[in-house]
Amino acid sequence: MTKRNALLLGSIMGSILLTLITVAFMLEMSGTIVSAKNWTNDQSTSISQKSTKAIIKSNLLAKYRKIAANYPGHPVSIAVYSKEYGMTVKYNNSRHTAYKTASIIKTAFLAKVLHDHQAKRTKLTKTQRAEAAGAMIHSNNEDATALYAVAGGRTGMNKAFSLLRMAHTADRGYGWAFTRTTAFDQLKLLNQIFYSTCYLNRASKSYMQGLMNHVAKDQNWAFRRCQITFN
Repeated sequence: MTKRNALLLGSIMGSILLTLITVAFMLEMSGTIVSAKNWTNDQSTSISQKSTKAIIKSNLLAKYRKIAANYPGHPVSIAVYSKEYGMTVKYNNSRHTAYKTASIIKTAFLAKVLHDHQAKRTKLTKTQRAEAAGAMIHSNNEDATALYAVAGGRTGMNKAFSLLRMAHTADRGYGWAFTRTTAFDQLKLLNQIFYSTCYLNRASKSYMQGLMNHVAKDQNWAFRRCQITFN
């Protein structure tokens, strides 16, 4: 891997890590702000909810700007969704920048394959299940390439991105690892895997979540080698 590719991979993985850390920060914030449930008047409840969301959003954006300021000249894309508040917070200091996905695109491959099987009312073959495990758990490139082919390659994936309204994600045909995306677009995909049932049914979602919850330790490098704190 070249130094340039390593930096690009680090950038997108850094965005994912920041998103996960943000979730923890949101949980912390929800415990320190007066809950809307403590209000008895409907109007007061509505005001409290709006105030809580505004405070959380303001605090998160301030944290994101502080992080970006430590890396002048580098584009930063962060997005997080809170199910509790029904709110998405996103920060992008370079609106026209999309990032190479590297290995995170493997998640989209499997989602597309599962979606297609749902439409045909069929199930993954034994071979496809092995490839899914290899790609998702061990980040095996050969297995991912096999899933990419089943998903319809460049044409199939771009159709999926369009269907999911991932407007800034595109496979340009230079190799699947060079697909470009943004944190906000990746959040749309994750919402389909963990919350919505529009693209994936419950069985498909459960299957994907199971694989994502058992990523091999040797592929968990971002969490072992990176430490980002909100000071």
